[in-house]
Amino acid sequence: MPFSSWLETVGLSVRSKPAAPVHGPALARFSNLSSTAFKRHLQSLHETGDRRNPDILAGALLSDQEREACLRIGGPELAALRVEPYYHYLTARTKVYDQVLLDAVVHGIRRVVIVGSGFDTRFHRFGSVLAAHDVDLAECDQPAAIAAKRELAARLPYADRVHYFGIDLNEAPSWTDLWGWISAGDRPALILAEGVSPYVESAAYDEFLVEVAARLPVGSRLAYDFKISGVADGFGKNADVTSPFRLNLDTVSILGRHRQIGFEEVAVTTSRELMLEYVPSWTEQVSPLFTEDALIRAVR
Repeated sequence: MPFSSWLETVGLSVRSKPAAPVHGPALARFSNLSSTAFKRHLQSLHETGDRRNPDILAGALLSDQEREACLRIGGPELAALRVEPYYHYLTARTKVYDQVLLDAVVHGIRRVVIVGSGFDTRFHRFGSVLAAHDVDLAECDQPAAIAAKRELAARLPYADRVHYFGIDLNEAPSWTDLWGWISAGDRPALILAEGVSPYVESAAYDEFLVEVAARLPVGSRLAYDFKISGVADGFGKNADVTSPFRLNLDTVSILGRHRQIGFEEVAVTTSRELMLEYVPSWTEQVSPLFTEDALIRAVR
């Protein structure tokens, strides 16, 4: 389905001139980003009730061919996806990060950073709320990925309000510009890092958390998910990341670790708790529980 036709089906208006689409080989280099957006778009089209993914803009960042594939996916293929543990968990995770963002704005947060933003669309889906509260917005990811995202997202509502930073969480020197942006004006900030930590070397992510706590103004917030030690230890490993970030699912240890670096309030949510709250129609008869991850929310 051509982008202009798809846009009409979801009732969107565009505030800026559409960017040239990044399709084919260029987009293929970011297959993980595209894969997550593909699943969210699929869920927004084919699921109903609490199993429907709220990301109605995910399709805007896909190619025409990918949107067509989502639209025409067959029943057997969809059935196979629905029994994968991660499939419905992705919907729950999308919802909880949406809620974290909106709650933060209600509590006075006026600066939000999405770390490892990939093909996230929150700043566009909630653009009117964020603009009404004069919230400063930034996204960061590896330089090539953020360049592709910036080009694709230029066609979306409120795109002109988003700042972009090319950083690599595995390379601390690349964080400098982001720290400067966070510190400007001393406004309480929220840092969101959805699905990021498993791709980062453990020592580097620890350093990032320490720097975040040291630089954020009092009242700021942090939300990120992590892989639980001993469950999927090979996930995220490659030649550059030999020891990806992991935590034991030990609430006392996690609370102590985060309080030690400067966070006053810390909450840990398991995957089961997320599923029961955000996809209450889910049971283990629908799909097995996704047991690899848990979520941390902290207040500075």
